[in-house]
Amino acid sequence: MTRRRGTARGASNGFTLLELLAALALGSVVLAAVAGLIRNVGLSFEAGTRNVGHAERLLLGLERIGADLASARYLLKSTDQGLRSVFAGGPKNLAFVSAAGVISGSVGDEMVLLDVEEAGEASRLVRRRLPWLGHRTPADAKPRDPVVLLEGPLRISFAYADRTLVWTDRWIDKPDLPRYVRLILRDRATGAVLFHPPDFEIRANAPPPCSKSDA
Repeated sequence: MTRRRGTARGASNGFTLLELLAALALGSVVLAAVAGLIRNVGLSFEAGTRNVGHAERLLLGLERIGADLASARYLLKSTDQGLRSVFAGGPKNLAFVSAAGVISGSVGDEMVLLDVEEAGEASRLVRRRLPWLGHRTPADAKPRDPVVLLEGPLRISFAYADRTLVWTDRWIDKPDLPRYVRLILRDRATGAVLFHPPDFEIRANAPPPCSKSDA
């Protein structure tokens, strides 16, 4: 009698096969949920990190463009139409003389070229430079040191304005420099402007000879 009661108590304190299978199934559901949660957190963190990286790159690109244009020089060249500024701006390209000298070892002024290049479904804004030697600059000089300032599924373009804020997509063979340069970034799929276009101010408003005492 005593032995049977002990055996009954021992059986009642254990797990049946059905209970064990239910516990395993419940544990599997919990592990799957935890794994999904960890995966979602990881993807969100990766996306957030990537967005932060894109934002930092965008800010650095805008800062570089702003510094170049802020140091643009008001230089003139002789043409058949008279004196014209050394500045050529189109919707997809921009060339001007800058005194920024951002590249290590740069001496004197340099010609800065900003070009929008298409790369499949993305566009990129590439900065190149070459030494500015005035009239002694070789006509076949090759710009060098390409740096990608902006890149992504974008439509990138430039616009130009004088003091009256009349905007145009071209500024070529004009006697003066533009007062402002606008960088327009649009979503490639929808064409929507991504944010308020930044306007970069060109500070030089007179050619160097105007600084002479007898000017």
